[in-house]
Amino acid sequence: MKPIKILTLSLVLAAAASTLRAGWYGNLGKPATYGRSTAAGVVDIGSRKLETKSGNTQKLDVLGVSLQATHGFGHGVEVFGRLSPQTLRWEFNDSSFKPSLFGLGGGLQWTPAWQKQPLKVGFGAGFDWAKGKDNGTDINVAELSFAGGVGYAMDKSLDLYAGLSLIATDVNLKNNGVKTDLSENTPIGLFGGLNYRLPNGFGLGAEVRLINEQMVSLVGRYSFGPRTAE
Repeated sequence: MKPIKILTLSLVLAAAASTLRAGWYGNLGKPATYGRSTAAGVVDIGSRKLETKSGNTQKLDVLGVSLQATHGFGHGVEVFGRLSPQTLRWEFNDSSFKPSLFGLGGGLQWTPAWQKQPLKVGFGAGFDWAKGKDNGTDINVAELSFAGGVGYAMDKSLDLYAGLSLIATDVNLKNNGVKTDLSENTPIGLFGGLNYRLPNGFGLGAEVRLINEQMVSLVGRYSFGPRTAE
């Protein structure tokens, strides 16, 4: 247990994050428990639309794996960090450009702890950075996101949640001194999902994100530390 906890807290403090996915995975409407930590693995499958300054749109297909860690600091505040060691697919449509990216980043969630009703409101913010290279082209990605949402506790095992997100993306491609900049085609989007708690601190989750990205995330996690009374 101790090595896992040390690794989790190190990831949080280092603010490590996944490629092209700034923001929070999971229920913004669930207040964090002071001292409780979670380690999770996340698979992202889907696509994004980016556009150049001239207005040309590029569809980006994504298949990525990331590791996320969180830690509760009390008063409804939870800090998260993510690490994406390598994307499995990051591909523009009709292009042979297929770089593998390494990503770092992090952020926080705040769910006011005074909320007592089953339906709770929360907020989150995150920042991601990623870097990669393919066929002599260097790529740098920076992304900032904000989100607000609600969560509903169906019972002790199942939470449902939904919300709005705002994503600002800056993608820079450089080849032989020539630069190409791309940004988010549609900044505002919707997200929703569920978290299911298994015995002994384990859990599963699924999340769908629409409009600013068309993405499905599948999550497996393990939580440890003080528990909220349920």
